[in-house]
Amino acid sequence: MRTTAYVLAAMMIVSSLTYATIINVPGDYVTIQEALAVAAHGDTVLVQPGTYWGTITWPGVDDINLLSAGDSSNTIISGNFVDSVIRFDGPGGIDTTTVIRGFTITNGGAGYFGGGIYISYSSPTIEACAITGNQAFAGGGIYCEESDPIIRSCTIGRNLTDVQGGGICSMHSSPKIENCTIMENQDGGIFCDGGSPTIRDCTISGNTGLWIWGGGITCRESALIIENCEIIENAAHFGGGILCWLGTPTLRFVLFEDNSAQYYGGGIYCVESSPSIVHCAITGNHAGDKGDGIYVSPHSFPVISHSNIFQNGMGVFNGDSVQVLDCPDNWWGDATGPYNLVYNPLGLGDSTNATVNPIPFLTEPDSLAPPFSVPGQPVLQPVAFVLHQNYPNPFNPITKLSFDLPVPARVNLSVYDILGRRVMTLTSGWRDAGTHQVTFDGSNLPSGIYFYRLTAGDYTATQKMVLLK
Repeated sequence: MRTTAYVLAAMMIVSSLTYATIINVPGDYVTIQEALAVAAHGDTVLVQPGTYWGTITWPGVDDINLLSAGDSSNTIISGNFVDSVIRFDGPGGIDTTTVIRGFTITNGGAGYFGGGIYISYSSPTIEACAITGNQAFAGGGIYCEESDPIIRSCTIGRNLTDVQGGGICSMHSSPKIENCTIMENQDGGIFCDGGSPTIRDCTISGNTGLWIWGGGITCRESALIIENCEIIENAAHFGGGILCWLGTPTLRFVLFEDNSAQYYGGGIYCVESSPSIVHCAITGNHAGDKGDGIYVSPHSFPVISHSNIFQNGMGVFNGDSVQVLDCPDNWWGDATGPYNLVYNPLGLGDSTNATVNPIPFLTEPDSLAPPFSVPGQPVLQPVAFVLHQNYPNPFNPITKLSFDLPVPARVNLSVYDILGRRVMTLTSGWRDAGTHQVTFDGSNLPSGIYFYRLTAGDYTATQKMVLLK
């Protein structure tokens, strides 16, 4: 009986492999929509380089791969501003085994939500795509509601909206946004309302918030996590880098640099919110009124610690004239600490107002915060491939891993346990020349010895680290 069951199971596996097919466009079908309409679970629709006109509605079938035979530079889907270029109109059980990879998605619009991609009650994986030149009322590039998509290694730029989320608008969703560039979108780079989104290893730059929302990111009533990102040169009326409203976001290892606000919060604006801001670098930001680095409104209770806050002018401004905001263990640009009328009137670093308590302060920069440049000093490029030892080591549970690239290269940095099993991929894809840093969080792993291996072109190196809980 048991033998019969094994045979039947094997037959089912073979059958499923047998019927997974590759459907070619334009070889088998002229349009992508026609190919998707006949695709079954496990099939791949392979699209040759070219420009394909028209919009796409995803069928209610999971685990279909829509892949470019080229890449986003030569395989283009143009929506002609009729509707969203690609629509997932769930609920249909679409999960992250459904993959779209290697396209430029452009000229979407005339619909209400999601000019480039509209995702409703679905969770596809979108990889290595350029989502650009789209427009909508909300979510110019991507709009997702009640969905948990993976958005990885994409460039989302120059999209626009009438209201919010020029690049991405996430409503009651928990997308994973990894290794993406979110750039030059109008009405904000990313808008998160509810849910628990994660943004890791991303660059968010040159976005503009036109209404009451933040320039780079808006976090509204959301448990957003941002790690190892660069948020630079964004602009808004409030919260040039990020606006936190009624949310509890976690900001770790984030660089906020050269962001600006017309009124409050050049780098960060907190409105009745309680973000955790730890191991961040907040530098060179500007506000027209108050809080060049960080503005904290009354009834906000942020944790700001072990961060480098410097060259902003007013590093932290507390809008509550009575309740003191404790802001300990930060570096303010000088060993003497910030200028503070009450606590440190002789300080030479960034200033704070009287209801911010910056003591004790760090006398040198926090070593885990993102690296930063000092005006007048040249930035030196690496001369060789190097995988550095993690710091700290041993660690519990977070450590930083860095590597040098003398030339641009396609890289993969992964962590393995002592048995050689891969437990996490930290970064994968094309990287520019320079020094790169990523974060490893071992919260869900047991204590022990782990190895991390970097592959960059023909270069391979491995280092050992110890998780000690």
